[in-house]
Amino acid sequence: MGIFALYDTVSIQKYIYSSNRLRDNQGASALVDRCFSQLLAEAVREGNFSKTSMDWKARPEKVQFLEDAEVDCEVLYIGGGNALLYFRDETGAAWRKVNEAFSAALFEKMPGLTVVTEMQEDTGEFGKDLDLLFKKLQLKKYQSRGAQDVPCLSVTRQCAWSGKPAVSQGADGNWIAEEIVKKREASGREIAGDQYKEIGDLAGVSGEQWVAVVHIDGNRMGDSIRKLTEGKDAKNGIWQLRKFSIETDEMYHAAYDEMKAWCADWIQGSEDARLTFYQEKTDPPFRKIYGAGDDLTFLCYAPLAIRAAEYFLKNLEKRQSSVEITMSACAGIAFIKPGYPFAKAYEVAEACCRSAKKRTEEEMGSYLDFQMIYGGLNTMQQMREKQQEENQIKMLRPYRVADSKRDELKNFYLISDGIMDSKVARSKWKELRGAYSAGEAELKESEERIRRRYNEQITELLSLLNKNGLLNDSGASGSTAVLMLWDGLETMDLYIKGPERS
Repeated sequence: MGIFALYDTVSIQKYIYSSNRLRDNQGASALVDRCFSQLLAEAVREGNFSKTSMDWKARPEKVQFLEDAEVDCEVLYIGGGNALLYFRDETGAAWRKVNEAFSAALFEKMPGLTVVTEMQEDTGEFGKDLDLLFKKLQLKKYQSRGAQDVPCLSVTRQCAWSGKPAVSQGADGNWIAEEIVKKREASGREIAGDQYKEIGDLAGVSGEQWVAVVHIDGNRMGDSIRKLTEGKDAKNGIWQLRKFSIETDEMYHAAYDEMKAWCADWIQGSEDARLTFYQEKTDPPFRKIYGAGDDLTFLCYAPLAIRAAEYFLKNLEKRQSSVEITMSACAGIAFIKPGYPFAKAYEVAEACCRSAKKRTEEEMGSYLDFQMIYGGLNTMQQMREKQQEENQIKMLRPYRVADSKRDELKNFYLISDGIMDSKVARSKWKELRGAYSAGEAELKESEERIRRRYNEQITELLSLLNKNGLLNDSGASGSTAVLMLWDGLETMDLYIKGPERS
């Protein structure tokens, strides 16, 4: 017998998204990708084991430590930001030796990245052992989050981006910490020749520039792992985990690439000046920041974001896993100006994703939520509370997507298309949008002013919403109905009609 050891990163979002420079975030992501596959693997090789096995991906059906008694260390799988190893050593001495080499490599090559690990004795009941191991590691992650970086002494320079002690000057002349140095070195390798090196490159033509930060996360992946390993012995449990890890990674990568290709066709076929701006580019305006397992974050030109996320979620749900796990995910989108703090934008996108995931507690499926950020550093909840409680705004989001019978996102397109096709002057729609924040009295006055000139168009739009089940007959007129337009009014400056939906 021996032990299983599980590894995971702590505060990975803070590490990757702490800078407002896209290349720093891209470099951090590249380092995280290599953390286990490169540094941990090297630490295992330096462990002087009699025999190791690290070809789990090439031969996923082979659990070597069970078939070969000479294998005293095996990488069982690396995926979704985790690594699981087996050591044929019940004392944990070999595990600690690997950890020493791994920690030294992290400190030297990936400063600022924190990894935690826990071990669990192999009792012969793999499902229970793994479940207990995940719980122990989660507890250690919570305990580790209280750790603070040592602040700069008064005699040191401070990094312009991380606030940590600076060690050298960057190309822009700012003094930077070793953590930023390593991130930029990695970024240089990752984005060489890329057309979109900074956030502003993804924001469209000058003037009203907007970028979308999109965060997508799989639904109940922990439950899926427990389902795969429950009651399984080590051989079958590890085989199931490996298949699930490999297939999840392949499905997310394929769905992302196909989403980009679909958006590229949309751009090339569009006559909208905002999209023709990108027709001369060889790639559509997307930049993946992080992708591991079921965790995906990317940036894109804002008008593409909602349809792109919808396409991704639909594509993902159509894919079948050989381990009989139904794939679904939720997406959160934060719309920002290029200069907005990126770390804060990611927090809002992640909060939108969590908001969408709450819908899965009622019924499993893929959902999408989004938030416009006009400035300030409020949380998503604070933004929503201010909009909804003070201004009586009616939000239809989060939206269900990917289910043809329960496709709620069509309501957003219906409202947005209705606003665009109504022939009401955009200045009047913007006036109505501004009236939401001025209180009920101003909203009624604004609605009355629009109706005096565009009563036929407004009535036609509200009738369309009523016909599609968004309003009841008694609410098909008046401010109560107008409140239903909010999602479309809020995003009207970003909205571009897309191709026919499948």
